[in-house]
This record gives sequence, C-alpha cells and structure tokens, in this order.
Amino acid sequence: MARIVEQDVTLTGVRPERQAEGKLAIREYADGERALRALGMLAAFWALAAASVFVPVVHFVSVPGFALLGIVVSVKRWRRRAELVRVVGTCPNCGKPLEAKLEGEAELPVWTRHEACGESVGVRAKSDKAG
Repeated sequence: MARIVEQDVTLTGVRPERQAEGKLAIREYADGERALRALGMLAAFWALAAASVFVPVVHFVSVPGFALLGIVVSVKRWRRRAELVRVVGTCPNCGKPLEAKLEGEAELPVWTRHEACGESVGVRAKSDKAG
C-alpha cells in the first residue's frame, strides 16, 4: 500500500527574496504496488492493440504502436517509486494560505500556481539554495 510522507520545503515567490515555509506530501509506492500499476498500464495498451486489429489499414500502425507504447509506459510506471501529491503552506507572494495539488515524479524543484492570487510559487527542498 502506498504511504504518504511529508517533507519540509521552502516556497519561493515570483521575486526570489519572497520565501515561506511549507509541507510537501509525497506518495511512496511499495514494489508490489509498482508492479501492479505497471501491469495495469501494459494490459490497457495491449487491449487497445488487440481492439485496433479490427480497424482496416490503421491496424498496420496501431497494433505494433500500442504494443510498444504499452511496454514503454509500463516501464516508466514501474520506475516511478514516488510522486508528488500536494503542497501546503503560506503563499510567499500574497501571504494567504496555499494548498495546491501536484502531479508527477517526486523531483524538486517544481512550480505551481496559487489559485487565490494567480502567481507562480516555487517548491524546493529546504536544503536547496535559491537560484
């Protein structure tokens, strides 16, 4: 089962001198769960490949395309050990509370947009220097 881990982060505003503290939630996957996610993607793409057999002419490209794409996507899914979930803190631009959903691999720094003020907010590990 995936577990959620929290990490302290520094939130950076549009101007680098504006900073605030925040908490980043990261979802970590166990090996078994990563394998199931990868196999699910592989099955989905191979089902598309099998279904496209019945489409005239297009099947010459779509069947091998979906089959190969299924392998590539499932390997990428297998390699993903963790992913970003959300960041919570105070917006360094406007000072209002910030809670933003994040998607993608667990690699920092990452940028998001604060809904209240519409400005960009950088999320970086607390030990990283501003750059």
